[in-house]
Amino acid sequence: MKTRSPGGDAVAGPVIRSARAGPFDVSVSRFPPGFDLPAHQHERPIFAVFLSGAMEIRFGGHRYDCAPGSIQIHPPGERHSQRFPDCGGECLVLEPDTAWVSRFQSFERLLDRIAHYEHAGIEAAARRAHGELVAPDDLTAVVLESLALDMLAGAARLRDALGARGRPPGWLARTTQHLRDSFREPLSMDALACEAGVHPAHLARAFRRFHGLTVGEFVRRLRLDWAARRLAGGEYPIAAIAVEAGFADQSHFTRGFKRYTGHTPGDYRSRAGAH
Repeated sequence: MKTRSPGGDAVAGPVIRSARAGPFDVSVSRFPPGFDLPAHQHERPIFAVFLSGAMEIRFGGHRYDCAPGSIQIHPPGERHSQRFPDCGGECLVLEPDTAWVSRFQSFERLLDRIAHYEHAGIEAAARRAHGELVAPDDLTAVVLESLALDMLAGAARLRDALGARGRPPGWLARTTQHLRDSFREPLSMDALACEAGVHPAHLARAFRRFHGLTVGEFVRRLRLDWAARRLAGGEYPIAAIAVEAGFADQSHFTRGFKRYTGHTPGDYRSRAGAH
């Protein structure tokens, strides 16, 4: 990730994994607790999806608080500083080539101004990209380019949708956070709707409209992302991970995990341990 301080000095970001994918540089950066990144700017547009922890980002007098799932966009040359509180943070970053962006009017409009929002479909694609970087193979560059295009296209459509319909309803953020906090527990649409104070059908429509995924798809991805982190982070038995993640059994988990990542749980663990 190439950044410049206001004085022109290079500012290093702690990139832990990166790959070139078509017109994109795709990277994952992990920031330790209490890390401060001083004012700097990027030479190319930045499309970042926050994956874990917390971050404060400032553009002049404007501050944005990023939580897992936050999407942050800023154009090249936009000076900003970042602070990571006690929990640190990790994010996936897309840096498309400027000349390539200029070929697509929708992407130019998307990336020429600061933006901050959430979208479960884009977050899910970012986590899949993270998985590709953790466990790469000879098709990783192709998969990453496809995921990057999906993320930018989803963000461009979300921008247009928000312009037409306004901000998502307040209850949707509470429902989304509830799902993040309890995704390994049994799911009940009636209970979610009761807590939100809306009809289950309305909840389902609004969730898909603003998140790009159904409630079930969103929860399944949360479970699979959690399982992927457990697989990469230690020698927990795969059968135990499957049950803890909320799957009926190991075979059900294995089928879903392979569809989502392209690898069986055992293969994913082996590849993650080799990099």
